[in-house]
Amino acid sequence: MDKLIENLKELAKDESNHVKLSLTEAIFKICKFCSVEKALEGMLEIIKILLKDSDTQVRLKLLQGLQIFNNHIGKDNTSTHVIPLI
Repeated sequence: MDKLIENLKELAKDESNHVKLSLTEAIFKICKFCSVEKALEGMLEIIKILLKDSDTQVRLKLLQGLQIFNNHIGKDNTSTHVIPLI
């Protein structure tokens, strides 16, 4: 799982908006198969990178999918870890 997260981080830094848009969909599907700890540890870093992206579509797509992530990690973790990023 660690190798997958490292590869996803690299994709989050890709110059292509198409890659980053696809990545935003993929990370929320992948997080369902991660433990809460791995989701917080690895996916939050990717979310942080994508939230800083210059493309509005990437940021919007990311925000639209955050509900899936938030449902997976729980309300307490959402308020502690995700909301401060936004």
